[in-house]
Amino acid sequence: MSEPLTGAEAAIAALTRLFEQGQDKLAQGASTGEARLPMSARYCPEYKRLSGLDDHEAFDAQIREAERAGAIAADRTRQGGDSAGWERLRLLDLDVLAGLLKRPLRHQQFALTRHSLEQSLAHHPVIEQILEHWRLGKAVRGQDMTALSTLLDATRVATAARQAGLVERQLRKESARLFGNSKRIEQLGIWLDILSSGELAATGLSDGEIWAQYGLRKEPQPLLLSGTGRVTISASEVNLCRPYLGLPTRALEHLSLHADFLLSIENLTSFHEFI
Repeated sequence: MSEPLTGAEAAIAALTRLFEQGQDKLAQGASTGEARLPMSARYCPEYKRLSGLDDHEAFDAQIREAERAGAIAADRTRQGGDSAGWERLRLLDLDVLAGLLKRPLRHQQFALTRHSLEQSLAHHPVIEQILEHWRLGKAVRGQDMTALSTLLDATRVATAARQAGLVERQLRKESARLFGNSKRIEQLGIWLDILSSGELAATGLSDGEIWAQYGLRKEPQPLLLSGTGRVTISASEVNLCRPYLGLPTRALEHLSLHADFLLSIENLTSFHEFI
């Protein structure tokens, strides 16, 4: 069980909760003045857990400071006189409270985020859904607006894949080329999955399957050929052999088969079962 908060920490937690409620109201088109925080065990358990006099005084000091700054109004319970506790906190000025808490305002952060992603919307309409979740303060697969840089990197991978066309590329070599970090693409799985599927929900694809959507593989995949014929590779002719012959795809120059039809099998397990 975690240690109980001090009075000052509990006050910051309460003010932060009121701050987030105010941001939600703003995102919903409502007045931030509608934000209210009852000081009950349900809505502000940190306050109800305070026991010592020092902690109560420290909590009160933080609340009064926010009141003096004009950020909030705090209502005391009707009973208890000077020793009465707090009944509710009411938000008066979201900007002032943001300054006291040293927290960024979501709508300002969102405007910058949307601007950063504007050019990617044409190729990835799902980004509009991501932005709407973030505007409302909702996470996408556990990721909030602080993950912007990761999403932007994923869009770079997608752009590079469009430019490469059908050319298959080695994962870590491409990662080093794009980011100067050979393992960066491997950290972008969530966003690469979303951008390729166009859906916020997880597809269930493995990392390798997600990378393949962008023409990326951790190791180059050989072309496996089974049948009767000849191939030309590096200006040399080689006979196909049984059960199969494996060749680097990009090195293949010419293929000549003695067959009535050509069967292409993409799945490696199925290929081995068929031959």
